[in-house]
Amino acid sequence: KLGGKGGGGRGDGAPAVVPYQEPPYVRVADQHREERLVRAWLNSLLGADPRAHAELVRELFADLRDGELLLRAMDEVRPGMVDWSVVTSGESLNVLENNDYAIDRGKEVFGMNLDGISGSQLAQGVPKAVLSITWQLMRYEMGRLLAELVERPGETAEPASIDETSSCTQTSWSACSC
Repeated sequence: KLGGKGGGGRGDGAPAVVPYQEPPYVRVADQHREERLVRAWLNSLLGADPRAHAELVRELFADLRDGELLLRAMDEVRPGMVDWSVVTSGESLNVLENNDYAIDRGKEVFGMNLDGISGSQLAQGVPKAVLSITWQLMRYEMGRLLAELVERPGETAEPASIDETSSCTQTSWSACSC
């Protein structure tokens, strides 16, 4: 806003000071990319069929608000860790309890760092809260899968092909035999 009579809001004609704000498209683009990745992972984990366009999670921040899908995902990653008698289904009054329970399970069972994240933030669909808990759950699952591969190296051909591909990337793809 330029100066002029009352231009700066002080009445002295000085230009208004407008604090710098990062363009929203930068953050939004990254958020959409992360949201799509987590949504695809959750749908895969929960058994959605993409060929039939039957997604369980269509809008990540809205669909996880009641806490049920998040708890289902946690139970898929580590079966038996959710006491389903505690979880309430379909009642909007108990959404906060489901989300608080998911945060407790995340901290106790998965060792997640969820300081500053509350059940009410998950219930409101706050992107930072939802992405924080889902990213940590996804990281836990990937770590578990990799540990399984290391424990059983002779049962699959994948570790050998991973080693072969690694050596190819270290040299050059044109000289690679894989």
